[in-house]
Amino acid sequence: MNRYLSCLRLNAVLFCKIFTCGFLGQKDYAEGYDNVAENYDDNWLCHIKPCTQNFLDRLPPLQSDKPIVDLGCGTGFSTEWLTKRYDNPVTGVDISAGMLKQAAKKMPQTQFVHADMLDYLRKLPAESRTMICSAWAIGYSDPKRIAEEACRVLEAKGVFAFIVNTADTLPRVFDAFRRTMYNYPQKVKKLLWPKFPKDFSFVDDKRFETLYQHKDSMKIHLREEDFSDWLFKTGIMAGFEKVLDTDLFKKELKKSTAELCHRHIIGIYRKK
Repeated sequence: MNRYLSCLRLNAVLFCKIFTCGFLGQKDYAEGYDNVAENYDDNWLCHIKPCTQNFLDRLPPLQSDKPIVDLGCGTGFSTEWLTKRYDNPVTGVDISAGMLKQAAKKMPQTQFVHADMLDYLRKLPAESRTMICSAWAIGYSDPKRIAEEACRVLEAKGVFAFIVNTADTLPRVFDAFRRTMYNYPQKVKKLLWPKFPKDFSFVDDKRFETLYQHKDSMKIHLREEDFSDWLFKTGIMAGFEKVLDTDLFKKELKKSTAELCHRHIIGIYRKK
């Protein structure tokens, strides 16, 4: 009975929060990434670099000299690789000014745009780009709409490519998140609606030819006592402090026995 009442209480609180506080937004994500930008490469990029490189190494030759867009370019790891691999102009787009500042230090001659990735795509002319690429970013936007806009913006035979977290990534983190909301419903500040995809179904196979699809995972090798502090330095939890009390979350995180595994998918497509 107590569990049932707790669920009812949580649902009531969350329903009220829709009208009083709303959902975590792009501005919140941007501020979160601004806070971790300076040490992002050391805290997170070093862990995902091998699988990111695997993704980039699979990108195909391009059909034209039209520009490339790197969505959610962050500190510029994938942007730099794209500029070296292709002769095409490359534009890096990110919502975090802090991340772009770090990217510009590495590549002062590269064009970087401070913008929401979906808004940026919507302003581009149809069939004006030859590649839309994104490493680890579209899950913080709307993957289905990103794919739709990419199809509009790409020229015929243009490439849409991404690596992105899946909805079942880092089970321990989501387990602790649910526990914190369940145990402390009155502490919920804003609502969080993750849009990490479950699979590849958000890409319309009537518009895109599949060149490569792969689902993979990697274990996070850290000491248990270091994990929670590290987690908030990576960008994974961008904006989280505006959703729940971080100390309460860390408390639940230490209790969780769920798997500490980072899951993701790679998709590479050519516009039909």
